[in-house]
Amino acid sequence: MIIKIYLIIHSYVFYVNKRIKKMLKLQKDIKKAYLEARRHKKWKANTLQFSLNDNSLKNLALKIANKNYHIKPSLCFIAFIPEKELEKICIKLFKTLGEEKKV
Repeated sequence: MIIKIYLIIHSYVFYVNKRIKKMLKLQKDIKKAYLEARRHKKWKANTLQFSLNDNSLKNLALKIANKNYHIKPSLCFIAFIPEKELEKICIKLFKTLGEEKKV
């Protein structure tokens, strides 16, 4: 009986230690990715708001580990388009907007 209890406790402790190690690795990976992503965005409002909360990265890691994290809509931006391509896109956009108003 005592051996069974010991084995159950030992397996549980092993499971908890394994989970803690995974969680610490996940937190480390998230922090590394966050620091890399914010490199040129330190001055933006969303970045500052996230940075001010000390528990933001820990909470994010917990949500991911517990499978409670849901992807939210992101900000969209154009990373790089040559000027001539951008001009063509704008002309097409304005033409389609003009046609919609006529109908």
